[in-house]
Amino acid sequence: MAGSKSDWFQVGVGLHQGCLLSPVLFIIFMDRIYRCSQVAEGVRFGGLRIPCLVFADDVVFLASSSRDLQLLLDQFAAECEAVGMRISTSKSESMVLSRKRVECSLQVGSETLPQVEEFKYLGVLFTTVCGVSAYTSYRYIFVNENKNWTEAQSYCRQNYTDLATINNMEEMKNLNTTLKDKTTSSVWIGLNRGNTGRWLWSLADGDKLVLVNLTLTWTDALRYCKENHTDLVSVHSKEVQFWVMEVAQKASTDHVWLGIRHSSIFEIWFWINGESICYQNWAPGNGTGGEDCGSVERCGAVESCGRQQWASLPETQQLNFICTNY
Repeated sequence: MAGSKSDWFQVGVGLHQGCLLSPVLFIIFMDRIYRCSQVAEGVRFGGLRIPCLVFADDVVFLASSSRDLQLLLDQFAAECEAVGMRISTSKSESMVLSRKRVECSLQVGSETLPQVEEFKYLGVLFTTVCGVSAYTSYRYIFVNENKNWTEAQSYCRQNYTDLATINNMEEMKNLNTTLKDKTTSSVWIGLNRGNTGRWLWSLADGDKLVLVNLTLTWTDALRYCKENHTDLVSVHSKEVQFWVMEVAQKASTDHVWLGIRHSSIFEIWFWINGESICYQNWAPGNGTGGEDCGSVERCGAVESCGRQQWASLPETQQLNFICTNY
């Protein structure tokens, strides 16, 4: 201190930096805290009871009511304090998975946790309306050239992927960060109403969808799309459904495979590209999981005519399918 060295002294708490014993001891402590904090049922998912998700010092508590969530939080805080640890309230938030706004006021001591509409946990994006999805944010690139919208779209498709698409607040923040130091007052993004009167993202343009008039099982259709295009189509919005309906009308089968599949283990439907299932267009009696019987997994297909709703069909059925080129 102050340019001089002190005498040697003993350290009775902690470990040397980089000591291999450090993470092992931390895991032991966290395991005890986790086990002693299970004072509420949590949520049931695929027949499993899950009160929380734990990775190192990152913890997510799950409950079906704000009361149970507060019980879990209080017990966790008490167990942490018992071993000399505490919850970082500046890095803690609450969120409710619901299609309607639901208030959830959680307390840690005298502090109220902020309620948010989305957050990321270990690379997974949780959102209030859409649930859970693998999070892959777009990388935005500023092009310092003056063009009209059509010219800008053409330029982006030739040199990158497409004009910017924005799906959530995280991507809006990323776009704002990209434009932070730019002097221009306005930039083009991929929204266009065109002649249809509907606002559509450029990335969901029908030119990006390809109807394949082969009759294949769902698994073979997925393999074909990945080898020859990009993927089976995921219909994550009304805009994409609109383009799928246009393309599917040219099919030679009554239904056309989509990139949605049912897991009998977890009892959920999921898009194979990781998109959240926010938008759904199931025909009555389909998409509930109740129609899932037998050993064959079920996958989703869209009707090629009529109301063009989605149907749950055995993956072994042979149909035309729609691939994406983006």
